[in-house]
Amino acid sequence: MIIRNVEEKDLRASAECAVQSFGGEITADDMTMPPYEIFAAFEDDDKTLTSRIEINDFTCFYGKGKLRCAGVGGVATLPQYRHKGTVRALFNKLFESDYDISILHPFSTSYYRKFGYETSADFISLETGTDNLAFIPYADRVKCVGESDIGELLEVYNRLASRYNLAYERKDGRFFNLKPFDTPDYTYLSLDESGRPDGMVSFSVKRSEETLEVSEIYFEDKKAMLNLLGYLRQYEGNLSLIRFTMLPLSSPITGYLVNEGKAKRQLQNTGAVRIINLKNVLGKAELPPEKGGFTFRVNDTVKQNSGTFSLKYENGACTLTDFDGEPDFITESNAMSKIFLCGISPDDAPYLNGLEIIHNNPDLYKAFPRKNTFFCGGF
Repeated sequence: MIIRNVEEKDLRASAECAVQSFGGEITADDMTMPPYEIFAAFEDDDKTLTSRIEINDFTCFYGKGKLRCAGVGGVATLPQYRHKGTVRALFNKLFESDYDISILHPFSTSYYRKFGYETSADFISLETGTDNLAFIPYADRVKCVGESDIGELLEVYNRLASRYNLAYERKDGRFFNLKPFDTPDYTYLSLDESGRPDGMVSFSVKRSEETLEVSEIYFEDKKAMLNLLGYLRQYEGNLSLIRFTMLPLSSPITGYLVNEGKAKRQLQNTGAVRIINLKNVLGKAELPPEKGGFTFRVNDTVKQNSGTFSLKYENGACTLTDFDGEPDFITESNAMSKIFLCGISPDDAPYLNGLEIIHNNPDLYKAFPRKNTFFCGGF
């Protein structure tokens, strides 16, 4: 088996593998080199492509800084080559890279758990009648944005997204709606009394469904939220439904429904996370000022993560050293990824798949409490 990057001469075979796995058909875009990396597994002749995986390179906000993240998608294997270890070989190549973490959206939680991924956090979608939003006087402080506003839009998005654990940093405008009126898709900024952006919302007008579909909404404070909701409420006259496709579980928007019983909510999962470089992650973690520590063993196929360690923290920083003795906790790679990236509560820990508690040291939960994890539109 040969593992290497897909080159232009391999694009047809890569596309055939993808459409045979996911359906659809090959398009002209499939025959040009994409802006992301594609790894593939080949037979020993280096011509017969058997599996492929797409890797998107981006950064996530985490703790005191940012982590380099591999966004995984397009994992596909031709049917006749399945169950032969080709996908495992592709992930092993990814784990040898210099990414800090990886995120994917699993078709099967148990399948990707074998590669060290664990579900990160839940979100809700919310659908209700437009008139079921509380009537909020429209403050007339919104701005429809276009391509010339990208700098201002990126500034407010990244400032507000950085409040959420693992939210994606954006560096260009591809996730915003920047051609209003040419399409039914819009992005608006909320402005405070001084004209400074304090929130944003992206939505689509789906006239055939009589629905206003809000793909994302961020706000700095209550005033900004009410300003955006007051604007959206103006669509009551011609659209009967409003659908928020992705809201954090903690979103205060649900508190502004006239009748919560008339809203339809669906619980979903944001995705699955995997630590590739544990030391880099711990170096960015936001830790308590008080002194504490715990020991743990990680069983991981990624050699740099595997071992038994002592973690001691004080004044918001930690030191990680090798430990020779019985640890407080034993974790498989999936549990390790969940704990150190998303946090855990002492109530949830005994039930976490892949975690064995030897000594229930409370300093683990003090150092890594459950975080407000939410990410949207990264790849």
